[in-house]
Amino acid sequence: MKTLGIVVAFFATLVACSTTGSGGASGTCADYAQAIRDGVKACGRSKLAPGSEDAYFADLQKSCELAVNAPGSSVNAALLGQCAPRLREYCGDDDACEDLFQDARGTLAEGAACESDYQCASGVCSTKADVTQDGSRCGTCVRPVAIGEACPDHGCPVNATCLSQSSTSSPSLSKCVPVRKVGEGQACSASLETSGTFPAEIVACDFPFECVRESATAGSQGVCRGLAIEGDACGQAGGGRNCKPGLACITGRCSQRLAAGDSCETSSACQSGLACDSTKKCVTITWGAAGAACDDAAKLCTNGFCNTGTSGTAAGVCVDYLPVGAACDVAKSTEQRCDSFARCVNGSCQIEDPAQCK
Repeated sequence: MKTLGIVVAFFATLVACSTTGSGGASGTCADYAQAIRDGVKACGRSKLAPGSEDAYFADLQKSCELAVNAPGSSVNAALLGQCAPRLREYCGDDDACEDLFQDARGTLAEGAACESDYQCASGVCSTKADVTQDGSRCGTCVRPVAIGEACPDHGCPVNATCLSQSSTSSPSLSKCVPVRKVGEGQACSASLETSGTFPAEIVACDFPFECVRESATAGSQGVCRGLAIEGDACGQAGGGRNCKPGLACITGRCSQRLAAGDSCETSSACQSGLACDSTKKCVTITWGAAGAACDDAAKLCTNGFCNTGTSGTAAGVCVDYLPVGAACDVAKSTEQRCDSFARCVNGSCQIEDPAQCK
C-alpha cells in the first residue's frame, strides 16, 4: 500500500484528508482513515502485515488529528470532505487529492514557527538545512512570492507553480508561473521542463483528467484525457497515460493484474498478496519477524523494516520498529527506525506534532 503521498508532499509527514459529518478532528480523521482503508481493500493493494491494519489506521487517525489541529492549519472539513470519495474510488491513493491541496494555504504569517507548509500563509515552512542533529523539523514561515518572482525557497501564490531550469553558466533559476485549468479534450502542458525561457503559463487538466501526449512528436504539448481502460495504451507507449484504478500497465497496455507464476517487471503488476521477486515472477508475499531475511518485495517484515545496510542491496534482515518513547539515534537511520507516524527527536521516538514548534 502506498504510504500516503500527499502526507509526505503536502503535510510533510502527516495525512489529513477526510469526509465530513462527524464533527471535530476526531470524527473527521476517523472518516479519513476509513476512506483510505476502504479504497485499499477494494483494490487489494494493502501491504500491511496480517493483523496489523487496526493499529496502523488508529495511528493514522491520531496523526491526522494533530495535523488538523496544528497552528494555522489549512486543513478543514470542506477541503477534507472532497478528498474521501476520491480515496475510496482511487484505491486509497492520496495522489487523487493532490489538486485539492496544492493551493491550500494556512494562516501563519511570515516568521511564525511551523513544521509543515500547510500551516503557512505563503505555503512554505522553511526548516533548517540540517535536521540530522536532533531530528527536529521546526522552522519558520517565509514570505509569499509573487508571479514572475524567483522561488527557490519560497511559495508561489494560489493558481501558480514554481518552475526551475538549470544553466551550465549560472546557478539553477526559478520563477513562479501561473497555472490555468482546462477540461477534457483541451490542450495542456505535458511537460514542466524548461530550457532557456519560462512559459507564460502552465495549462493543467481538471481532475480526474490527465495531460497525455498524443504522439511521439508532441513535445511538451498534450491533451486532457481520462484514465485508460482495459486494453488501452498506457505508460510511455500511451503518451504517459495512466490506467483506471485496479488495472496495471503491462507491456504498454492496461490489463488485469498478474496471477501467481506469471512473468512480471514490478510488484504493482501482480495481484493482491503477490509481489514480483528476483526471478521476475509473481509470488506470494511472505512475512518475517525480527532477524528474518527480507528483500522489500516478496519477503516483507511483520513489525518493522528491511535493513539492507548502507549498500542498499536486495538481501536484508528484518528489524522491528522502535516504539514511541524508546531511545533512538538520528545518526543510525539505516539500522533503526521509529514506529509509523513517529520520528527520532532529541534522542527519543516521538509522535510528530506541529504544535510542538514554538
